[in-house]
Amino acid sequence: MLKKRLIFVLYFDSGYFFLSRNFRLQKVGDINWLIDKFRFKTIGSFIDEIVILNVNRNDNAAKCSNPEFTSSVTRLMKENFIPLTIGGGVRSIEDAQRCFALGADKILLNSPLIEAPDFVYKCITTFGAQAVIGAIDVIKENRIYQTKIKNAQMTGLVLTDHIKTINSLGVGEVFLNSIERDGTGTGFDLNLLEYCKELKMPLILAGGAGKPEHFVEALSSPKVQAVATGHLFNFMGKGFESSRNFISAQGFPIRNI
Repeated sequence: MLKKRLIFVLYFDSGYFFLSRNFRLQKVGDINWLIDKFRFKTIGSFIDEIVILNVNRNDNAAKCSNPEFTSSVTRLMKENFIPLTIGGGVRSIEDAQRCFALGADKILLNSPLIEAPDFVYKCITTFGAQAVIGAIDVIKENRIYQTKIKNAQMTGLVLTDHIKTINSLGVGEVFLNSIERDGTGTGFDLNLLEYCKELKMPLILAGGAGKPEHFVEALSSPKVQAVATGHLFNFMGKGFESSRNFISAQGFPIRNI
């Protein structure tokens, strides 16, 4: 049986890390703050993977080769030995290669799923499906789950159509994030799982985690392979350790630490 995973998401822009709430960003600190004040080296012992997203909204920025981004990622990963996913602005094979050169095990692609499917397929054939995560950001509008791209600035597809598209591409995993629940700590939108019945690949559910019980609620679905949160303050201190112990106590298969 595949082990369930606990994933931490970090949002980065122009030298700083941010909190995200409904995709609105709040600056919290630079790499020194993250390592020293947040005691990230200790927290890293209790998560299975880390996702770092460069959320700079300048499409022309070479995000994965930006010196502030590369130096922050390099320093952070010196403190940790956990699998890394990098996303944000990956638009070419060269961009993807830069991410892997930084130590990434996977890349996360969002807008290209709709705008550049040939590029997504090229990444899969070049690096392997296991190295490519397809990200879907979704919000409920007029009772319909609608996806968004371009940092949620543009409309994508109806969720069911987006899932059909991602199935056809054959990425290794899907990262499904609720814009409405993002950063709220009110729990995952489990109604989304009803729309994922035809999804062919493992699902990472994100958006809304605020306490260990929320992780367990999501992981109770056979469809959900991993849960993710980017809420720094809800899980600082012993938050991830407590969450991991709680998940394990409920009988879920999870990596021993």
